[in-house]
Amino acid sequence: MPSLSPPEYPDRPDAPLLSFGIAFAEEIARSTIAAIWAGDDDVPAETRDVRVAAALTMLEAFRPRDHLECMLAAQGVACHMAIMECFQRAILPGTPEPVAIKLRANATQLGRMFAALMHELDRRHSERLEIGDLFDHAGVGAGMGDAARGTGGGGGRLG
Repeated sequence: MPSLSPPEYPDRPDAPLLSFGIAFAEEIARSTIAAIWAGDDDVPAETRDVRVAAALTMLEAFRPRDHLECMLAAQGVACHMAIMECFQRAILPGTPEPVAIKLRANATQLGRMFAALMHELDRRHSERLEIGDLFDHAGVGAGMGDAARGTGGGGGRLG
């Protein structure tokens, strides 16, 4: 398996994955790379380093905010890379038509999985926004008036 340290990662002090802790960041990086790397030792080191750096950049692009979102993002990276691999293999010269059809079908199924992961991440992000919108900076219900504080005409009930 390739090194986890391409030239610009993880020596960057601003590396987002490091905010989850070194052990978690290393493990999620290793598992993501293992999912996209076939261990082809014939590939030049430069090509390998670019692919590893790209995978880690993709992982960061999901902007995970907690460990679970980071795990979903890692699955998203693996899905994307597998989709592209299936399409690439399907168009290789000499690929028998039944194999090409199967590869395109696999890419389609992986695309559905990727869409489901994106939907779950979007749901989690919007859920947090909705909950966050209910509270102001002091932690008191914003926009709910005195009912959120248990005083006023609502008798402490919300609705």
